[in-house]
Amino acid sequence: MIVPWYSAFFFAFGVGLLAFCLPVPIREVGRGFYRMMAGWALFFAVCAAMTRPLDASTASVTGYVFLGAAAFVNGLLWAGAERAAAWSSLLAVLAGLAGLLTSVRYPSRGLPAEPWIAGASLAASAAMLGAVLDTMVLGHWYLVKKGMSFDLLRRMNALFGASVALRAVVLCAEALWLTQVFRAATQDQLIFFLRLAVGVVGPAALAWMTWRCIRIKSNQSATGILYVACVFVLIGEMVATWSLRAL
Repeated sequence: MIVPWYSAFFFAFGVGLLAFCLPVPIREVGRGFYRMMAGWALFFAVCAAMTRPLDASTASVTGYVFLGAAAFVNGLLWAGAERAAAWSSLLAVLAGLAGLLTSVRYPSRGLPAEPWIAGASLAASAAMLGAVLDTMVLGHWYLVKKGMSFDLLRRMNALFGASVALRAVVLCAEALWLTQVFRAATQDQLIFFLRLAVGVVGPAALAWMTWRCIRIKSNQSATGILYVACVFVLIGEMVATWSLRAL
């Protein structure tokens, strides 16, 4: 089964949002943060399930498994079962990653690197999207819940920086392994440099600027920068997932 690129994007978004809740201790930030991010993860899981064919294929089954797991996590959070929700979130993320790495296939030009490149790119998308949005919302949470340690925001921003590094590695792998794709047409080269500028260089610079703000404990400035980072990452990852259709 061929999965539409936007369905894969929604799937990666949902997995990433849920995954990057896990490094944030629920007892320190409160249930509200988890309810918001898990709710958005469920929304994107619904979008992913609705935009792929309903059949017995692995891609369809994993999409609905992640949807059910995300719904279960949300139910536990609203019921107040925090510890069970945390463990269920971990299992849901593992199921989602398995779906991204094993079930998504695109029309191939006969390039042997295509399946693992697609899986690695979607895993990097999940990391970028989840890290930047969860970190941005956490920056807002300092206005909602006073007295939180800045170590939380520092840790999440470090994870965002790590996700940018992962995206850079995957993009380099695409360029090295799929050289014939990028040399085939000027359009492919333009897409590659757009992804490099908007999806890697821009977010890397913004992660560094956020770190400088966190050092002086200016969460409002850090959050403003993360807003811009969210725009960069959304554009970069949409282009990255869309470009997989040509592999």
